[in-house]
Amino acid sequence: MFKTLVFAALTLMCVFAGALLTHAGPSAQGELTAENSNYALYLNREGTGSISLLDKASGYTWVSAAEPDKLENVSEDWRRFASSLAVMDFLTDTGSVRRANITEPPEYELFDAGFSAAVTFSDAGVKLKLIVTLTENGLSVEVPDDSIEYLGTNIISKLYILPFFGAAYADELQGYLFVPDGCGALVRFGPPKAYSGSYVGRIYGDDYSVSGGTSKKNLVTLPVPAQKIYLPVFGIAHGYKEAAFLAVVESGDEFCEIEASPAGNIVDFFWQAPRFVYHELYWQPTGAGSGFNAMTPRRNTVNAKVSYYFLSGSDADYVGMANKYKQSLVAGGILKKPELGADGDIPLKLDALMAEQRRTLFGSSAHPMTTTEEVEQWIVSFTSQGIRNFCVALTGWESGGVSGHKLGTFAPESKTGGESGLSKLAGTAEANGVTLALQSNYAMGYERQVPAADSVYGMSGNFTFEEVTKPLFSVKRYMNLEGILRIAQAVASQKDYKRALALDGVGSILVSDFNSARTVYREQAREGMRQILDLFAQNTSSLYLESPNLYGLPYSDAVYNAPDSHSRQVYESDAVPFYQIVLSGYKEVYSPYLNYRYNSEKDLLRLMDYNMYPAYLLTEKYSSEFTGTNIIDVYSSRRQDWEPIILETYGKLQSVLSRVRGREIVSRETVAEDVVVVGYSGGGAVVVNYSEREYNYKGAAVPALSGVYTEEAGL
Repeated sequence: MFKTLVFAALTLMCVFAGALLTHAGPSAQGELTAENSNYALYLNREGTGSISLLDKASGYTWVSAAEPDKLENVSEDWRRFASSLAVMDFLTDTGSVRRANITEPPEYELFDAGFSAAVTFSDAGVKLKLIVTLTENGLSVEVPDDSIEYLGTNIISKLYILPFFGAAYADELQGYLFVPDGCGALVRFGPPKAYSGSYVGRIYGDDYSVSGGTSKKNLVTLPVPAQKIYLPVFGIAHGYKEAAFLAVVESGDEFCEIEASPAGNIVDFFWQAPRFVYHELYWQPTGAGSGFNAMTPRRNTVNAKVSYYFLSGSDADYVGMANKYKQSLVAGGILKKPELGADGDIPLKLDALMAEQRRTLFGSSAHPMTTTEEVEQWIVSFTSQGIRNFCVALTGWESGGVSGHKLGTFAPESKTGGESGLSKLAGTAEANGVTLALQSNYAMGYERQVPAADSVYGMSGNFTFEEVTKPLFSVKRYMNLEGILRIAQAVASQKDYKRALALDGVGSILVSDFNSARTVYREQAREGMRQILDLFAQNTSSLYLESPNLYGLPYSDAVYNAPDSHSRQVYESDAVPFYQIVLSGYKEVYSPYLNYRYNSEKDLLRLMDYNMYPAYLLTEKYSSEFTGTNIIDVYSSRRQDWEPIILETYGKLQSVLSRVRGREIVSRETVAEDVVVVGYSGGGAVVVNYSEREYNYKGAAVPALSGVYTEEAGL
């Protein structure tokens, strides 16, 4: 599969190189409404209105409406969808969801930098105002909440903004949709196919307090789990390094979905757009197995705003999009350059699973898998063999183990060494220059771990929970903000060796809380979580966060379990390291556990390609001793079995990634079938050969299934 996808990418690249776009996109239509040194904005008042934007750097024109002759065989509703400034889904007073397009010309008001359009959705009986502003960086489109006006009993559910901006007809153009699915995905333009749906993802993940209700979450075993969206962005590229834009959802991101549709799914266009959620349906149970769909009573506070940044030439690809976004995060103080150690060694993360609940005759009790004394031996062993820069994170270290402790306890499990053992381990770690972190999930836990008073409530009035198929405990609850805040405050009073933390879930899970005594809406939950993360950062010596959403990035010293794949929808042709490119040079990024993977060679090469550091979950005992516990997905974890593999893997990665540590990815190209060249700031490149044959790059031999660093600049 990998070879097929990369070869397809290579084929397209070669086509691009031989036949670059010779036109400048559709011609601008309408009146010039705003202009600056970089762009010109045109408004076409015909029909329901559309816009064109001329990027002066490339000479390329971007339009918001499809060409009419390409819509001859589609329904009237879809013709309107493809030519409107906005499209609305609305809820009727009977609870049904319908779609409304703009059916009459908007009322326009021009101002120096753009215009506003008062639009009426007659079928919905809803009016609102779009404000379109030309900036030095591109284009801004916003819909203020206070401009939404109801003319009847229907209410707004969801709103698309510029749904066909940058849309491409079938294979008329070379290019792709960049979708922020997991680490990042491309949907390449091509002939229409009979796709049965489009990609829809919620920025920062689903709000299970609404979408989950009290219905149990049925977990389907998939080859690759569905990924989430961590960053509020999407993009479209036309041609090979010709013209592209990055769209950033600046406001309303916690209520925004990204929809990306391939050609052949209803219409023969590739299109992608933000869809803002104002009201939605949830399941209200009335008894065992019965219930009805109800509408959320409160309109979400959205104030939708999307900024479009236009790219041309060598910047007009997903790497350029990632670096444009990085620039904005640096300017906003979200990303800051870290201080790196002088030795230049890449870091390694070893997670020691200490204890877990195991079934007994009368219930369950903590079963030790690793002791603090044994972890001391690990440290001595690894450092004596030349690994100097690594973190040991203890998981299941609390009294009761992974699923048996109360969330927020700082009391260590006595069977693994207790307080004295943890203190002694901390001393050994410090003496050897090793970071010792305590890893915990304070965002959710099993029912016995999260008291009712600290639990999140769903819209239906019951606990927000997730059901999983496990031997001992099967229901997980989410912890509310007050509970997590108490833990963050408690860190300040802990001993120094308990103040380096690795937090699962916190920073990547965002849910509302509909407890009638203290309702917390999603936008409030985001702000509350940001304040909690700020407090954790103040009270800790080091703070590692598991794949944080945008708002968690300023507080993390390192990112672990970073996404390295997409959801593998049938129309997603390429996985790309957008998330990693954004963080490159600014955050240490660790992979998912490598001992969970089946293809160790390709996984190692992906780390070289994506500039990620290795992570492993280890135990001193055989993983067979997890029998009768809730940990059923760890098949091989014994440290003695994995240590030689870790040393070999680390050596290979060290020889390549140490040369680019602390540097930023500036380019990434497929130069041959299964061969990728990743260019770095300051010059030099990493060449990754996924193929089973040797490849010659600029006179240097790159062996099969290997990666090398070269001083030769990337393409």
